[in-house]
Amino acid sequence: MRLRSIGKPLFISLISLTISSCGASLAEYQRFANAGKSYAGAMDGLLATSGNLFVEANSEALIDNDLQDPAKDRLAYADANANVDAWLKLVGQARQHTDLLKRYFIALEKLATSDAPQKSRETTEKIFVQLNTVGALIQPSLLANPLVSEEASKAYSTIPELIIANKIRGDLRAEIETRKEAIFKELVTQDLTQKLLSRQIRKNLVLIQAIKDRRTVKKEYVAPVPVLSPQAWIDQRSAIRRMTLSIDALDTASGASQKFKEAFVELVDDRLTIARANALLDDVEALLKTVKDLQTSTAPKE
Repeated sequence: MRLRSIGKPLFISLISLTISSCGASLAEYQRFANAGKSYAGAMDGLLATSGNLFVEANSEALIDNDLQDPAKDRLAYADANANVDAWLKLVGQARQHTDLLKRYFIALEKLATSDAPQKSRETTEKIFVQLNTVGALIQPSLLANPLVSEEASKAYSTIPELIIANKIRGDLRAEIETRKEAIFKELVTQDLTQKLLSRQIRKNLVLIQAIKDRRTVKKEYVAPVPVLSPQAWIDQRSAIRRMTLSIDALDTASGASQKFKEAFVELVDDRLTIARANALLDDVEALLKTVKDLQTSTAPKE
């Protein structure tokens, strides 16, 4: 699945607030804007990949247990379907959340420059209500999932009070003042979702690799007859062993959403530096590369 570009970057609206006052060039802030665009694309790709791998791992587990106990198999199949449906529902909600977050910050940009602020404010409010509604649907899943439940409980209970810089004025200031902690909470949801995706992908890949190896290459190798097609066996074994190459890199790159959460605070209180923006770009590019590598290493081989 090829990553798709997702419109303007999530935080481009807030960049315009600081360009004129921080003494930095537009080109330097464009790096930050590119990081936002790349983050949105990487997150969407990560969500889609996690859905595909969850279904594959679920199917591999069913095949691994096939015919061990027919009565239990029927129940296992129903449970497996329920688990897959629940995960795909969460993935769909998270993709919608990412898109709405992008649209909200684009709406903030329009609010900052609009000659019809009342209409822009109404549009911004409508989008945020949708964002908050989807976020509320995702949060119970994060709080209940043992892979992130402890972190989620702490994160949602410790939303900081944010201070807005005096340079932000007018309708934009009123909008951010009203929702700044709520916006931060939605960024917490993004951060926790990315952590959950990374950990679930690791879990699924390890399971898929083990079962595929046992079901195919190992079974053929330990059979009482020689391997029928040595090169095909080697290619298949190589593909299976490479499946987990990107796991450690994904864990490392999963900090990108945390950096965006921190960057939002710095943008609001006018502490964002060019060095920080450049570092954020590096983190997001690492995430984007890792997601692409993950998609390549787990793609079906023809």
